[in-house]
Amino acid sequence: MTTTCSTITVQAPMNIALIKYWGKKNKDLIIPLNDSISITINSLCAITKISVDSNLKNDLVIINGKIENNCRFERVFNEVRNIVDRRKRNANGELLNENKYFKIESKTNFPIAAGLASSAAGFAALSFGLGSLFKFKELKEIVRIARIGSGSACRSILDGFVHWKAGNSDENDSECICEQITTISHWKELRVFVITTSEERKKIGSTEAMQRSVLTSKLLKERIEECVPKRIENLKEAILNKNFPQFAEITMAESNQLHAICLDTYPPIIVCFLNFSLNFTFLKKVFKFNIIFINGICS
Repeated sequence: MTTTCSTITVQAPMNIALIKYWGKKNKDLIIPLNDSISITINSLCAITKISVDSNLKNDLVIINGKIENNCRFERVFNEVRNIVDRRKRNANGELLNENKYFKIESKTNFPIAAGLASSAAGFAALSFGLGSLFKFKELKEIVRIARIGSGSACRSILDGFVHWKAGNSDENDSECICEQITTISHWKELRVFVITTSEERKKIGSTEAMQRSVLTSKLLKERIEECVPKRIENLKEAILNKNFPQFAEITMAESNQLHAICLDTYPPIIVCFLNFSLNFTFLKKVFKFNIIFINGICS
């Protein structure tokens, strides 16, 4: 019996949402309720080794030394198998489903499940690696696979400032795509500081929290219909023009609104998800800092 093994190692960054993705209109295809914009943080990343081995008896995922069992990984693996198998059938080749399993070994240089988008970095690395191993010709295929694993992961496939478009359909994801606004080198003066206040896992995950908001928050509907479309265009303009006061005002308004939606959610998402006390301590310091420097240099 012939055994085969292919291996690749990929590094992918986390990203921070400047305009937030909060809620899905299709949970299976991971189509968001609204557009979002993010910035990639290249110094915080996931390094992922992917092995495709006919000797394996099942898929195996190890993150920071611990075995993970999560249906999101199987969703990605199955989607990749389906894509490859469709191509193999057309070429009368070997079916991947018959005898190939995946072994994933991933490490992050920042805490996981602590609000720092670890799943975005991890699934971006996983999807890019699988796409490279199986020679996916189009980047949009890799972006889609990343999104199926973790919505925000699709934004980590591209560099710099990224616009994730929700599209108009809740049944077809052909319009749900990512576009680069500009590279990170466009705004060399911009700096991102990440302050870790706790490395503990969140008591409630983002998926559960946002679904609760979708079901109960009246503010969420107003945000999607009225606030986000204007902010998307204004933030893109601020980024391209390197207008930091405009950039800061939009990103801080976004952060404040997410807090408001979490409070408007029933039961409210407070201690179990957001550390309000610390958040507002930093918020007050930012406002004081900007008053001193008049034009605003911090958000």
